[in-house]
Amino acid sequence: RRHTRYGTVTGVQTCALPIYHPFIENYGDYISFTVHGVTKETDAHRFVTNELDGFLGSNFLVTYHDQQFRSISSLDAVIDSAPHTISRGADFLLHKILDQMIDAYIPVVEDFDDSIGGLEDDIFEAKDGNTEILEEVMRLKRSVGRLIRISTKQTSVLHRLASSEFT
Repeated sequence: RRHTRYGTVTGVQTCALPIYHPFIENYGDYISFTVHGVTKETDAHRFVTNELDGFLGSNFLVTYHDQQFRSISSLDAVIDSAPHTISRGADFLLHKILDQMIDAYIPVVEDFDDSIGGLEDDIFEAKDGNTEILEEVMRLKRSVGRLIRISTKQTSVLHRLASSEFT
């Protein structure tokens, strides 16, 4: 059970509640976690994530998500073509999902880098009074802020998963 502003709820019930930051919690026999994956629509102008909630035990992995996750679809395809993959264990399956989720962040960060480079060029070429550049800087700043908030907490969750804390 967990206490929230909505009252006391079970882990399964929290899956239906939006959680805007990644977290992990140890319940002894299993862990509960929330992570965020970037959507296909995410770019430097609009940083959008999907929430993935889950429970990992020694012999099970349960995920809950409102939208499709590329990493889960990819794992489903691997399992369909090589069913023995499941025998590697629940922790292996979660690793495969999270590994692909994190890889999806790389093009987003590269897009931020390209956008910042373009803004730098625009600033030096701009004439006084160009508010479009300032508006673009503010949009980019908001997106980078969200990326930093999510990735900082997500790094902590992934570090805890990788450590011996849950063995």
